[in-house]
Amino acid sequence: MRNSSKCLPSNRFGFTLVELSIVLIIIGLLIGGILVGQSLIDSAKINRFIKDVQSYDIATSTFKQKFKALPGDSTKFGCVNSTNVCGDGKITSLNGGHDHFNSETGTFWKNLSDSKMIEKSYSNITTSGLVMGTNMPKIDIGLTTGLIAQYSSGGGGLPIHAGKNVFVAGFFNNASNIFSYGSTTVRPSFTPATAMAIDQKMDDGNAYSGSVEGLGGLYAPVWQGISAGNNPYLYAPANSTDNCATPTNYSQYHTQSSCGLSIVMLSQAGQNQ
Repeated sequence: MRNSSKCLPSNRFGFTLVELSIVLIIIGLLIGGILVGQSLIDSAKINRFIKDVQSYDIATSTFKQKFKALPGDSTKFGCVNSTNVCGDGKITSLNGGHDHFNSETGTFWKNLSDSKMIEKSYSNITTSGLVMGTNMPKIDIGLTTGLIAQYSSGGGGLPIHAGKNVFVAGFFNNASNIFSYGSTTVRPSFTPATAMAIDQKMDDGNAYSGSVEGLGGLYAPVWQGISAGNNPYLYAPANSTDNCATPTNYSQYHTQSSCGLSIVMLSQAGQNQ
């Protein structure tokens, strides 16, 4: 008897090895394209951040040369000696403080905009709290990054760049006018990798040295742990999963937004304070 099964069409379906290889290649190309595209976007944001900081630094230098004082520290723009020492070259909060957006720190950006040194207008009014883009520049990088100008006394408010005015970069949206890192609304905004990339392009790429240094603490300053490099904000074994840096440099292991940056004012304009 003839075997009729040979005449029936096969019900087996599947891909050949060649077809599977082609599919895997296509998937790989798509993933590679996405990763390259994201890398280009990240690089563009880093370059934009650097360009913005440099332009603000140049504007600050121009203001100083024209009005013989720094923004916020000039009596020509409303600095009051009864609450601060005007013209002393230090951008401080009320009565010499270091963590409230008021007095010289609060009027820094307003002075730059009022003097037409920068195009966008900024306000020192914080009745609704700190708002990036209203009280200070807002830059689309990290968690969204604001810049606050302040004088570093080297104390608990900012333990690095002592004796210098700096731009502190971080996420600043707060119901009050307090801007020291201490909650989910005021915190570092960069991943360690992004902070390092910025540092490498602007300075020496080291979290603990130069005109650009790292600031850490995911939800609060991590001074409760063991500090390294004389900067307790950066490294603390008690909070190791959130560290901005290892004891030697920016962390290569953490992907959280655990880094802020302290950038010495006028350093990008090629001047000393």
